[in-house]
Amino acid sequence: MNTRGALDRLGQVAQLRRLTGTGANQTWHEVALRVFARQFRAQEIVAGSGLQQGDRQVIAHASEIDAAQWPAPPRRDDKLLLEGRLLNVQSVETVRVGERVERYNMVCRG
Repeated sequence: MNTRGALDRLGQVAQLRRLTGTGANQTWHEVALRVFARQFRAQEIVAGSGLQQGDRQVIAHASEIDAAQWPAPPRRDDKLLLEGRLLNVQSVETVRVGERVERYNMVCRG
């Protein structure tokens, strides 16, 4: 199954947010998308990994972000509203298939 199909079947709705600008000119950019999220297991949280208990791996398909013309790619300190909780994006891995961006694997905390 491809990433898009898996997210359609198993994913949940979340909202990715980024604040841009300064002072009175700050603007929120938001996109609703389906993501797959899971907490990291205890054995995945090892010294030096940067992971903490409660961190989540979140997978988002690039097509929804692109279709909304959201300022991709996601980056550190973007926010993800998931299950009523506002999470902070800690890191992002961009996954490509050939030249095309397929998905973003994010580590989120909060």
